[in-house]
Amino acid sequence: MATEFVPFKYVYLPMAAAIGFLYLLSYLRSRRATMFLVMLFGCLIASLTAFSFLSEDAMKIGIIVACTGLLTVLICIEPYIGLLGFVIFVYIRPQELDPSLRTLRLVSIIGSWALLTWLLTVVARRGNLRLSSGPSDGMLLGIYLIMIASSIFNRTGMTGDVAKEFLSNVLIYFVIIGSVTSVRRFEGIIWLLLGLGLVLSVQGFVQYYTGVGLGGTTMIQGRIRALGIFHDPNDLAQALVMLLPFLVVYLLERPLISRKLLCLAITGVFLYALYLTNSRGGMVSLAAAGAVYCWRRYGKVAGGVLMILVIAAIVVLGPSRMGEMSADESSASDRLSAWRAGLWMMRINPFLGLGPNMFAEYHGLVAHNSFMHGIVEIGFIGIFLWLGMIYMAFRYLHFVRTSTTQWLSSTPVNELATQRVGESRSLRRQDSMAPCSVMDTPQSDVLPFLYSLNGFAVALEVSIVGYLVAAFFLSRTYNIVLYMLLALSVALYLITSRLTGESIQRHFGVYDVLIVGAIQIGLILLVYSLLRVL
Repeated sequence: MATEFVPFKYVYLPMAAAIGFLYLLSYLRSRRATMFLVMLFGCLIASLTAFSFLSEDAMKIGIIVACTGLLTVLICIEPYIGLLGFVIFVYIRPQELDPSLRTLRLVSIIGSWALLTWLLTVVARRGNLRLSSGPSDGMLLGIYLIMIASSIFNRTGMTGDVAKEFLSNVLIYFVIIGSVTSVRRFEGIIWLLLGLGLVLSVQGFVQYYTGVGLGGTTMIQGRIRALGIFHDPNDLAQALVMLLPFLVVYLLERPLISRKLLCLAITGVFLYALYLTNSRGGMVSLAAAGAVYCWRRYGKVAGGVLMILVIAAIVVLGPSRMGEMSADESSASDRLSAWRAGLWMMRINPFLGLGPNMFAEYHGLVAHNSFMHGIVEIGFIGIFLWLGMIYMAFRYLHFVRTSTTQWLSSTPVNELATQRVGESRSLRRQDSMAPCSVMDTPQSDVLPFLYSLNGFAVALEVSIVGYLVAAFFLSRTYNIVLYMLLALSVALYLITSRLTGESIQRHFGVYDVLIVGAIQIGLILLVYSLLRVL
């Protein structure tokens, strides 16, 4: 018989108020004693939170309470730990390993905790809540509000679900830009993502050779997949392609042999897992990512030759479904049909759209194109903000590349080579979170950071390109992985700006509005042209 527990909303507000008071007090009085109170109070409230969700199986409740309490304490001490836990729960989905836990919104809970403690830290250190790091912040909140407004206006009856589902994207975005404040932390989150990608790949191998993977997942049409947001093989392939550019940067641009060997092994695992997903979109995405990396790093001529070789290898060695790519094939025919429907549906409510999750309600299938999916569901305004966030991410990464390249080019070659050898040691020793810049920091301490930032900027650019190419054939407008990439781009810009003392002169002016508007119109014309040709 189910037991009645205190509703979560009646626990969350006192929890936030109490933790906030004690956390602020820790900066005003004895920090050690007050932090001890924070830990005890956090464990107590976390236990009540867990009990408010679970109503049976005492052992399961005890495990969740203990884990939630421990994580709560760690998040109270350092919001960055909350980010790491947040990402782990997004990728591995431990709450989906048992059917009785699938109703828990642990991802949102942990994200809320991490965001809350970061906000309290900002208040305690700065004395205010001026958090904006640029126009991307407002664009994300604008998308969130438009999604809710569109649901209300169109009376979809899913406003609450829409608000809850997209909340994780908002949380992870702000937690990343708030807690990833140094090169070391940025590298830490990248290595965590690589480790999680490795876990997903290995469980895919187990699934392929035994028939059952993590959480009881099985293959679909002989293609491996994972839990949660990677339940579709195409999403798993997309996530692996997103991580490969960082491995390439470590392989080709880092001096440590041990790290090169480790990255080579992980790359082999990722490529084999990508092959087992049998995803044509994943392979096209990989080809696009490889082409962009070759062009960025080796110039137009050498990059063009390498690009042709990479694409040829992917076509020849790609999965069996690569040979089935045709406009007459059923999957492609469904996509084209959805695009035609999208061009018609976007005229029903062009400004606010039909509301999230309504494309399939009208057409029967999703759009199989993130842009068309978005423009139908959140309208011209929402998709403009969505494209604006992506556009600003590329602007931020361009700034990081040009700024760091300028500083590195002014350094003698022999000195730069010396610094590259000692790079990993310096990154462990230093932390660019300190309030300093290149002008007042010795070059021996700064060069490794600049070199790392430059490589990360290229990897992020390639990752976003790969993601967007795959997203052109999938409906992933609201996928959390995209918002992680955009947040990491903003975080990398903020780290570089703090380190070099430079920043973007013009954030988002009339010129940028015209560019994003032209991109939006160009994508509509592209879809229309493809439908006419195919």
